[in-house]
Amino acid sequence: MMEKLKKIISLAQTKTAKNTYLVFVGNSLAGFIGMVLMIILSRILGPSEFGVFSVSFAFFCLLAKFADLGFNFAMVKDISESRAKNEKEKIKRIFETVFCSKIVISLLIGVLGLFSVEFISKKLFNAPLATGSNRLIILLFLFFVFYDVLRVFFQANKRFLESVLMYISANLMKLILILIFLLFWPKFKNYILIYLIAPFVSALPFLPRILLYVW
Repeated sequence: MMEKLKKIISLAQTKTAKNTYLVFVGNSLAGFIGMVLMIILSRILGPSEFGVFSVSFAFFCLLAKFADLGFNFAMVKDISESRAKNEKEKIKRIFETVFCSKIVISLLIGVLGLFSVEFISKKLFNAPLATGSNRLIILLFLFFVFYDVLRVFFQANKRFLESVLMYISANLMKLILILIFLLFWPKFKNYILIYLIAPFVSALPFLPRILLYVW
């Protein structure tokens, strides 16, 4: 019994376990902030306007899935294998390939989306009032792609602290910006814009670390 207990304690003290704790706590904190954001938005927007926001947010999540196409999983897998072999040049090529591929795919989705945004908003979501917000999502979607690639790159290199900090800082920035708009520009209602800009801005301070790590 004591030997099993010692094994459990030793496993709980490994680097993998500590990374697991870090990711769990960080994601839980970021998720809690995200929940608070939704509660605040539902209160300040009201049922009808929050409904429009929800449709645009759903469209945003749908685009994020289409733009991924398994690249995130592939980057984590391939970079992890390259790290084990200390193949720094290969890691650089993987990052550049995924980054460029996701940009190209996002641009293609954006072009198609601009032509079909009215159909998607009116027919697919049955929410014509969300057309403007959905068009804005298409135009600024690359901002989110930039944030997403950087965060996943940190995960692939087992830099979980940076990845978690990016997630938390993005949601904190959303919260701060929403409160600022609420206090100083209460007529502003297009809050989906904040969900596009905040992750990009929060990722910028981490970019030098990635450039240093890759190049």
